Amino acid sequence: MTGTSGVMGLAIVTIQLLAMVQSFGQTLAVAALEGLYHRFYASLGISYVQSFAKAEPTRATALYWNTLMVSGVMAGPAVGLIAQAYDFQTVIRSASVMAVVAGAVLMAGRPPRHQPV
Repeated sequence: MTGTSGVMGLAIVTIQLLAMVQSFGQTLAVAALEGLYHRFYASLGISYVQSFAKAEPTRATALYWNTLMVSGVMAGPAVGLIAQAYDFQTVIRSASVMAVVAGAVLMAGRPPRHQPV
């Protein structure tokens, strides 16, 4: 698994495993997998945003991190509302849907590959 589809697949698997943990040991193992996913996600996200502002990589990086922080602030109350209305598994499964949507946006927004002549 490489690139966008690999990170998206890892995100979906990780989130689904988080929804199924039943012991502390399983939680530790899935948390390590989640850390790996976040490392790939951050690298891919920064590269993607910087590709749109090649002349200003520091500005693109700042935009990426600020957007990440704002979305985290917005996601907190959403997680609470969904968990209160349904349950925590619904929150986890909703995160899987968002991972699929994010992957689709990344795939749709990437520049076309140049074919060799």
